[in-house]
Amino acid sequence: MTRFTLGGFGMCVLTGALLQPQELRCCVPLAKNEAGGTQNGKMITTQSPFYCNMGAYTPEQRKRKNELDKAFRSTAQAFHELANGYEFQFPADVKSIQTIAEWSAMERTCCPFFDIDLRMDREGGPFWIQLTGKEGVKQFIQADFKVITEQLAPQK
Repeated sequence: MTRFTLGGFGMCVLTGALLQPQELRCCVPLAKNEAGGTQNGKMITTQSPFYCNMGAYTPEQRKRKNELDKAFRSTAQAFHELANGYEFQFPADVKSIQTIAEWSAMERTCCPFFDIDLRMDREGGPFWIQLTGKEGVKQFIQADFKVITEQLAPQK
């Protein structure tokens, strides 16, 4: 198994950003921003506000992000609910892996509060992106990925 973890801050995915990328979505506030640095010899980390900042992109980047968001929605094949988030399966071909990896890197720019793992199982097995994070992230995904999860839900 190959696993990539992108950054200490992680990433996010939101249908709001996927469907209306020019919009700044404020969702569930988690923790107040704290100044980064040290206090009494202990590292203090900054908690990102719980919203997607689409204003972080240039117009060219926003256009590319829209294309990647569309690819994310259209190529997702399955999903699993996790204790602190979700994971989504994609085709394991080179183009899909490159597209979702680029999508992940761009998500990091606007939404630094998710943890993202890209996983390629051995022997040509499935390719997964796992979205997890701090308290509230799973509920955020449930709301903002509803379009994707409903599309992938088993038919009754």
